[in-house]
Amino acid sequence: MKNNEKKKQLLKQKLMILALVSGINAFSLKVDAKPTVSEFETVDGLDITSINMVTALIDVNIRQKNSANSKIIGVLKKGEKLEKITLMNNGWYKVKYNDKVGYINSKYLKETNEITVNSNKKPDKCIYITKDTSMFLPKEYTNSNSDEIIDVPKLEFGEVYYENDEYYLIVTADNVGYVKKSDAKELTGTYVVVDISDQCLKMYENNELILETPVVTGRPSSPSDEGLFKIYNITTNRYLVGPNYRSYVDVMLKYNGGEGLHDAEYHTNSDGRKHGWRSIDEFGGDTYLTNGSHGCINMPHEAAIKAYENLELNDKVLVKK
Repeated sequence: MKNNEKKKQLLKQKLMILALVSGINAFSLKVDAKPTVSEFETVDGLDITSINMVTALIDVNIRQKNSANSKIIGVLKKGEKLEKITLMNNGWYKVKYNDKVGYINSKYLKETNEITVNSNKKPDKCIYITKDTSMFLPKEYTNSNSDEIIDVPKLEFGEVYYENDEYYLIVTADNVGYVKKSDAKELTGTYVVVDISDQCLKMYENNELILETPVVTGRPSSPSDEGLFKIYNITTNRYLVGPNYRSYVDVMLKYNGGEGLHDAEYHTNSDGRKHGWRSIDEFGGDTYLTNGSHGCINMPHEAAIKAYENLELNDKVLVKK
């Protein structure tokens, strides 16, 4: 009984969204009376490309043919993606690899969807989700045969390109769709968004992206706290001291207890001083799983300096998965 009620509520929500987007009465809306992709693009001013991808679950060989005995032509590292062409009858994926074709056994991959958004304008605003909620995905934006409603976790971040009285059309790291405005809050001024899953930091100023950089977040035993924080202390040329470490950094922007944004890349300062402890290729990927921080956001040197030059006390830091 509860499941039926939930399905009814989801259907009602879906119909209401479609009605609001297409400007017609929800109670007279028919299932096939959905806006077309051209209508979405006219309203939203977006050029959205959705590409079917495969992501490696472990390091896996890319072969010349769809057989384990075929010649190895490359390796897809864990977490890396390639564009999917098709799934063969024998369980091998045909993929695009270096402008050619390759084959990978499907048991080492998962299918994902990659959204590319091109717009001739910056987002109207940016928001974060204030509680666990749902998101309506038009099939035109997902390469699917039908529309979907998915769960969206608290703290998800989205760029807003269209809104009506009740809904935002948002672009997240993985999806394009509609969320209720009552489940979201706007971010303003200059702020940082740290995505733990993607090991990426983005900095926005008046809704314009001004910095995007790979980072290293907290290790599993001392993970970076998730939440919305304010920068409360900014220092330079100091040591970070803790159990079994004493590390010199050029900048430190604290936002949550001892957690903060700081440089960690090994480099040489203008005065000839060498410091830092990470090579540039350590940032991003899955470094944090085996060699992560104590909770801080480790940044490449130049990116940390740019953050220091643009952020002030009380600016927001959103840390999410």
